[in-house]
Amino acid sequence: MCSDESDIYVFGGYSPVDERNGVRQSRVLPELWRFNFASQKWSIVEADNTPDTCASSSIAVFNKKVFVFGGTGYPFGQIMSNTIKTLNLKPTQRTGLSAAGETGECRAHIKQSWQLLETNPMSYNVMGDVEDSTPPPAYGQSLIFHRDAVYVFGGAIGYYSEAVADLHKLNLESMSWEKQCPSGAIPSGRYKQEIIQDSER
Repeated sequence: MCSDESDIYVFGGYSPVDERNGVRQSRVLPELWRFNFASQKWSIVEADNTPDTCASSSIAVFNKKVFVFGGTGYPFGQIMSNTIKTLNLKPTQRTGLSAAGETGECRAHIKQSWQLLETNPMSYNVMGDVEDSTPPPAYGQSLIFHRDAVYVFGGAIGYYSEAVADLHKLNLESMSWEKQCPSGAIPSGRYKQEIIQDSER
């Protein structure tokens, strides 16, 4: 979940027991829900192309656009993602035309659609060599915006694998991924942890 000045957004999840259409099954929940502070009501955000790797994905909202990274489906760890999908939350309207072809007052909301954020996987490492710095497919990562970049930390790279402590940066100007190599006491591998910004840290 994440929030902005007007809403809380909750994306995805997993239901171990779901009885839709009389069938008892486990399933992931490819849904985005919004709780509006002013109305005090929940509503589902209708959209096409909802990511199906929606268990243990990470989410952030910036300028009324939701960003979802990573995640897995069910069974866990068999399908994983390392892409960012975005959904514009600003209402889009289409103006109707009258029989005479003139613009009318009839307006209809256009159903939104999730979009893949196109990134450049190649970047230069500290040695000046070109390498693919895209984070590996995983789930349970942290995601945060800071200045002109997105940072991704940790996550599980497989159901039976240890969680990792990798830190990746997506430069939003070049749209290139860069693997970060910080010094100091590196945290142990983390899964489904949270991350916040404190000044420049």
